[in-house]
Amino acid sequence: MRTLVRLALILFAVVPALRAQALLPKANVFVGYSYSHLNIGQGLAFQNSPNYNGYTVSGEGQIFPFLGIVADVSSYYGNGTGAGPLCPSPACSGGPFQYKIHEQNYLFGPRVSVSVRRFTPFAQALVGIAHTSSSAASSNSLASGFGGGLDWKLRGPLAWRVQGDYLHTRFFSTGQNNARLSTGLVFRF
Repeated sequence: MRTLVRLALILFAVVPALRAQALLPKANVFVGYSYSHLNIGQGLAFQNSPNYNGYTVSGEGQIFPFLGIVADVSSYYGNGTGAGPLCPSPACSGGPFQYKIHEQNYLFGPRVSVSVRRFTPFAQALVGIAHTSSSAASSNSLASGFGGGLDWKLRGPLAWRVQGDYLHTRFFSTGQNNARLSTGLVFRF
């Protein structure tokens, strides 16, 4: 957390000087809470698809007033119940077991937005990679995300974002269709 605060302070100190010299395009950084319903276990030995909590961090650099390029990183944590071949211990012998799960997504792509007074609605299409790991197994996957949201300008360079995305992954050779909802602060430069 201290590293994140230091990074934010450095950005607030350096970016205005670079913008004044026209060395940086218009940009924003989003940091917020994220909720996801991960269907990791579809067709696998996992018995449920619980809800997970985590965070999302994204940065956007605008190419044109209405078009930007986004880099998005999200991470989710949770617990679940499973059975069968992915049980981490021979003691399970096919019975239920508890597991912890962690998923990370690294996405990149275009975002289209338009400013209307204090509001900036946007839509985005992202692609990248995802990784999931649990106490039972781990897997990597190509990932895609499609969604949008709304930034509400608060004061100065700050805005509040509400965002919803559909994320598709393919862990353990099985497709997952996940919903992701995020909210938090946007720092505009």
